[in-house]
Amino acid sequence: LLSFILRLIQFQFFFQRHCITAQILANNSYSWILFLDSDIGVVNENRTIEEYIRKDADIIFYDRFYNFEITAGTYLAKKSPFAIGFLLGWANFVNRLSVPFSGTDNGAIHMYMTEIVAPNSSLLRRCWKMYNNTVDYGTLWTYTLCCREAMKNSSFKKIFIYEKNSLGTFLGYADCPYRGSSFHILEYSARPGSPTSTAGTVILIAGPLARLLQVVNADLISK
Repeated sequence: LLSFILRLIQFQFFFQRHCITAQILANNSYSWILFLDSDIGVVNENRTIEEYIRKDADIIFYDRFYNFEITAGTYLAKKSPFAIGFLLGWANFVNRLSVPFSGTDNGAIHMYMTEIVAPNSSLLRRCWKMYNNTVDYGTLWTYTLCCREAMKNSSFKKIFIYEKNSLGTFLGYADCPYRGSSFHILEYSARPGSPTSTAGTVILIAGPLARLLQVVNADLISK
């Protein structure tokens, strides 16, 4: 029973953290917030957060480098009614989950976003069916691909997603050398016998001294 309760608390935390971000935006004078998972490290501090803020968007995500997913653990959120409402809706999406292998907030963001940007897509029902039948990462990634296909022709402007070739990450281990300028995501738990990475969250405020963000084109990483 205790093990189940601990898993439930951790599971809900992945959604609660977006509610916390929304509350910080709503109750402070910050113009933007950069949300980062705690397993993301800065490699090159010579790039600024402001370089990647788009005036036409209220919330900004980027594609994972190695699959079809939108990354849930890093985003820029503007102090706007839409961004705050989006984050609260994402946090509350936990109450709609009944899938065997949900992918927590990273799985949920795809269906949640699809309902917002492509509510009339003919694929929406099919994607929901696929989501309700996810049992492992393979089926989860197939479901996320369905959602990306449903959203690909959307003209919705308030959400912007940097594509792989314009803003990328590099998935590696602690002993993997840095290559160029990139986010370096340390997935310790992917290796047998290695410690499990924490589910902590770092929230940084975009401002004049915000030389804290490490971002670069994914094509530099692949060279």
